[in-house]
Amino acid sequence: MPKKIVLEPDYLIDASAIANCFTNYSISPLHYFMNKFEIMENRSYLLLGNLANYFLDELIFADNPEELVFEDVFLQSFKQSPFEYATCEDIMASDDFRAFMTKAREQFNNIKRVITTDFPLQNIDPKKSTLEPSFFSEKYGFQGRLDLLQTENKEKGTPFKIVELKSGRLPFPSNHVGKVSLSHEVQTAVYRLMIQSVYNQSSRNIDAAILYSAGNNPGQNLRFAAVYQTLEKEILNIRNLIVSNEYSITQGTVDDVEAQFKNLRSLTYTTARVPDFFVQKIKKIDDTLAQCTEVERTYFFRFVQFISKELYLQKIGDIAHESPVGVAALWNSEFKERAEALDLLYDLTIASIDDSGSDMKIIFTRTTQQNDLVNFREGDICIVYPRDSENDNVLNNQILKG
Repeated sequence: MPKKIVLEPDYLIDASAIANCFTNYSISPLHYFMNKFEIMENRSYLLLGNLANYFLDELIFADNPEELVFEDVFLQSFKQSPFEYATCEDIMASDDFRAFMTKAREQFNNIKRVITTDFPLQNIDPKKSTLEPSFFSEKYGFQGRLDLLQTENKEKGTPFKIVELKSGRLPFPSNHVGKVSLSHEVQTAVYRLMIQSVYNQSSRNIDAAILYSAGNNPGQNLRFAAVYQTLEKEILNIRNLIVSNEYSITQGTVDDVEAQFKNLRSLTYTTARVPDFFVQKIKKIDDTLAQCTEVERTYFFRFVQFISKELYLQKIGDIAHESPVGVAALWNSEFKERAEALDLLYDLTIASIDDSGSDMKIIFTRTTQQNDLVNFREGDICIVYPRDSENDNVLNNQILKG
């Protein structure tokens, strides 16, 4: 009997999207469907989250983190995202902005303390760590970008280290220094599964931790997430249900799409206390659909079905027509086949790297005549990965998207 079953493993789902399906009041694949219709707002807590990640980047890259000053790093962040700061209504008022800056300064100091004090105690070396590495895991059907990864050091006997940064409030109760939020535990569990498949490792050789940057007291910030096979199975089950729901939408009728929206109400039918903001989200969807005419609702459901089908094809390709398009073609087609189809640039060498601006620019040099003619156009999204042997592919290496 198999220990784990993964439905349509080529359909890769983001680790963060899976984590959002696990809340203290509801665990359901319907969260994945509902979150598609969320409007990304420019709120102060999102700004603080992005700022905390920027602090982490700068402190990790710094030759001496102790020398970095909050005001200088914040100013650099502001220069990179001036419109986000200038248009955030939460910090328009002078008092609100001062409160935001106080929180930002605390997070900067907390992250600095973790890097200079806690990381060495956990054998995490910033100089040997990689920030925001991305991976595909066809084995488990996940994709994701970690905040920080340190690969194993066989000489020192240290395992892989995963660190995920969270800038929100500490899990309740805040004085429980080992407490980890369920969604954060799920996210690190997915990352652990991904690293297992990419580097062919066992879970015992991977340490995963959450860095809670809101903790102002030493010992509150870095919290390790244990390995629970029961949780891993529940994660894979939720993932499979998501894929099943997406398939029913793409292959079903308008009634199947409408049924998904009606099922959202079931998220509030729980013994746990459901937050009012979540109830209002579902009510807003119900009220909006109720105000529509029959024609408008039908058009909307058809459009949802169309977009879902396009996303499905973008992930796995058109199997019925054996189409090589789709992300899954990166591992379902042979390297030689993709090269003959002019869909590859290979045996490249790096001519220069410019990381002086907000976006890193890498200039490659072609080394073979076979690369003279390819199907690449300016503006195309590319995936770059190392290939030192015939066995190297996107499933056993870190990938870069650009």
